[in-house]
Amino acid sequence: MEKLLPENKLNTLNDCLHYLFVSEVKEVCRMLLLPEKGKKAENIQRIITFLKEGKVLTTPAFPKESCAKKGISYPLSPDTLILHGSYKNDAAARAFFKRLIGSHFYFTVYGLDWINERWYAANPPTYLEFAQFWQKEYLERKNQKSPLKKEWAYLNFIRRYLEINPNSSQSEIAKKWDEERSKMKATAHTILKPFLD
Repeated sequence: MEKLLPENKLNTLNDCLHYLFVSEVKEVCRMLLLPEKGKKAENIQRIITFLKEGKVLTTPAFPKESCAKKGISYPLSPDTLILHGSYKNDAAARAFFKRLIGSHFYFTVYGLDWINERWYAANPPTYLEFAQFWQKEYLERKNQKSPLKKEWAYLNFIRRYLEINPNSSQSEIAKKWDEERSKMKATAHTILKPFLD
């Protein structure tokens, strides 16, 4: 199938969409008659894939091996599997991980992404496996700046801006961010206009 957009415009659109708010990305999905279920990054990928290949991506379900069975209570213990539907990022889980790892534990995106990867692979980890993974990542990231996800456009912008303008005030950064976001939003709208009319 012929692409609806050339590669250079797809790349530009992909960059711009990360500057949109979640609600704005979902609105683009609605206007393109695409599903809007899932995280911001999933919806951006859905838009790009549709405009590149004409395919409509849906959010895949987790395999049954990764899902909790209804009516069963799963204890917080090192050998218990972390299963979709029973795992919660709540105070009890945080306290449990602090006992396993140490008081420096906190919920992180890289930790949650790792659990999701294991769920999709039908290989849910135990709480102990997660604790070991988290501690290893924590130590590695402590010694170097962790990479920021592309969908975190605001944090990426601030990091880049402060590298060039280290003495900027909060109000200067906020003003520059608003300008950059407006520019990226306008560019995305221009690229998408033929598909949204």
